[in-house]
Amino acid sequence: MKDTTTVVPEGNEVKTTFAPSRFKKRLMEFVDDSRSSMSVVYSLLALQPNLIAHLLRVANNISKPTTIKGIIAALGSDRIAEQLKCVSDAPPEEAISLRLDAIKSYIVARVFAALAEKEIGKQYAPEFFLVGLLHKIFEEDTELLEDCNAELIRCFKGEGAPNWPKVAKACELVETFRTKDCGHDTLYLVWKDANRSVRAGLNGF
Repeated sequence: MKDTTTVVPEGNEVKTTFAPSRFKKRLMEFVDDSRSSMSVVYSLLALQPNLIAHLLRVANNISKPTTIKGIIAALGSDRIAEQLKCVSDAPPEEAISLRLDAIKSYIVARVFAALAEKEIGKQYAPEFFLVGLLHKIFEEDTELLEDCNAELIRCFKGEGAPNWPKVAKACELVETFRTKDCGHDTLYLVWKDANRSVRAGLNGF
C-alpha cells in the first residue's frame, strides 16, 4: 500500500499535502533564491490554502503564528524549502480541485479581511485573512485549529469583541456578490478585485 502520510517535526503525522507541480517548482525557485523578496513568497502561498495549512501545522511547533507573514518568519526559507520537498505533485483531478478551492478560499479571505478592517480595525486584517483562507480546512481539521494560537481560534469562531465579524458572514457576502451587482460598495469592490487577482495569480498553474 502506498504511504499517504507525511512526517513533520515532533512526530506529528498528517495526510499528504498536494500542490500543482508547476506551482511548487515556481515557489521553490523563489524560496531558494536569497535575492527573492518574501512578499513574493507570501503572494504565492496565499494562492494555496492547503499548502499554507501544511506550513502552519509545522510552524505551530515553533511559535504559533497568526498570519502568513508570521508563518514565513517562523519557518524561514530553509524550513519552507524542506517542507516543500514533502509536498506531492497533484494528479490532474486533484489539481483541478485545488484550483477551485484556492479561488473560493482566497476570495472569502479577502472579503473577511476587509470586513474585519471595516468593523474592528486594519491591524486585525492579516489574522482574518489567514482564517478566511483556511476556514474550510479548519472546519474539517479541528486538531489543526486547536493547535493554533488562541487569537487565531477566536478569529475563526468570532469570539473576540462583540463586533468581531464571523467567517460565515463573509461567505454570505461572497454568495450575494456573485448574483448581485452592488455598485460602489467597498466590500463588493474587494470581491471583484479578489476574483481578478486570484485567477491572474493562478494562471499557468
